[in-house]
Amino acid sequence: MGRALAIYGAGVYLKIGASFVAGRWLAKESEHFLRAFGGSTAQSGVAIGIIVLVCGGAGILAGGFVTDSLCRRGDARGPPTAALAGAALLRPFPLLATTSESPGVSLAAFAPIVFLSAFCFGPAVGALQLATPPPLRVRV
Repeated sequence: MGRALAIYGAGVYLKIGASFVAGRWLAKESEHFLRAFGGSTAQSGVAIGIIVLVCGGAGILAGGFVTDSLCRRGDARGPPTAALAGAALLRPFPLLATTSESPGVSLAAFAPIVFLSAFCFGPAVGALQLATPPPLRVRV
C-alpha cells in the first residue's frame, strides 16, 4: 500500500506540474512571443490558436488511446502509467520554447507543451479510480 501511495503521490505531483506549466503557457505565450520576436498580436494569436486547437484535441485523444492500449495489453496500471509518461515527457519543452532565438522553434516547442498537457486528461479519471480504494470509490 505504501508503494502504491508513493507512486500515486508522484503522479499527482507531475500532473499538478504539467497543469501549472500548461496554464502558464496558455496565458503568457502570446505576450512572450510578442516581446521576444515582435510581430502583431493577431499573428501570434492565430498561430497559438491553431496550435491549441489541433494539439489540445489530439493530446486528449492520444492520452485515451494510449491508456486503452495499455489496459488491453493487461496492464492494470494503464491510466497512471500513461498520465505519468505524458507529464514526464512534458518537462524539456518549456525550456526550449523560452530560450529559442527563432519564432518558429519557439512555436514548435509550444505544440508539445499543449499536446502533452492535454495528454494527461484522458487517463486522469481512470487513474483516480484505480488509486481510490474500493470502499471509498462511491464517495469520491
